[in-house]
Amino acid sequence: MENRKSLRLKEYDYSQPGYYYVTLCTYNKECLFGYIADEVMVLNSKGKMVETYWLKLLDKFPDVELVEFIVMPNHIHGIIILKERKSIYEDFNKFSKPISCSLSTVINQFKASVTRWCNQNDFKHFSWQKSFYEHIIRSEASLASIREYIANNPIKWELDEYYQ
Repeated sequence: MENRKSLRLKEYDYSQPGYYYVTLCTYNKECLFGYIADEVMVLNSKGKMVETYWLKLLDKFPDVELVEFIVMPNHIHGIIILKERKSIYEDFNKFSKPISCSLSTVINQFKASVTRWCNQNDFKHFSWQKSFYEHIIRSEASLASIREYIANNPIKWELDEYYQ
């Protein structure tokens, strides 16, 4: 297996509460989720499922809040808030284990859910790019800038190297 350099901060705890900006791409940045028409993202069936599973993260992780997101033809941008967790055993019962709420756990759950749906619906060639881009949002100015970037992403699609 190839050695890849991690983009994560070595000493940072990605399960601690905070705002995180993430980008997840399809393998080889293949445009699979729809297209841009008149500077608006038009989702196909896969794109709609990506959006659905993104929103389902709220059901799976009660300590997660989704601030802003957009599904693009070959990637998704989103802002995830990991909220303060009162106790790791808060939602624990004898039939389930508590779920760790780290950023990687949330993203891995999302990617696995979309991949599983694709495999069950004859999109077996689908896969995600390994890992994901993340940025820890540390200020209101950074949050505002990232929100604007996400909102304007379809408008700037023609400048993307994978624009078709």
